[in-house]
Amino acid sequence: VVSGGVACNGYIGRAMHFVGSRCGYKVYIPPRHLCTDNGVMIAWNAVEKWKANLDIHPYNALGSIDIESKCPLGEDISAEVMKSGLRAPPLPLKDLIEACNS
Repeated sequence: VVSGGVACNGYIGRAMHFVGSRCGYKVYIPPRHLCTDNGVMIAWNAVEKWKANLDIHPYNALGSIDIESKCPLGEDISAEVMKSGLRAPPLPLKDLIEACNS
């Protein structure tokens, strides 16, 4: 699943579909109106954190909270993915560029 603002980029979407088809994966990109980076996405993240009781701070402590440019939600499994040794087959860059520009 490709989502967020990057999913609105048609070139990137075509590239993801090309790579997915070459590697045997299905690629899903929701409609553009559901993919924009906006306040609704930020609010939804807050709702999920509230439900999970994560990062909830009293109002009088808001001034001491560090501001983050990224707001993780869920468990970070990136280290496990790296350790798994997943490998994608080599893809000719020329083929990728042609697929994206068509």
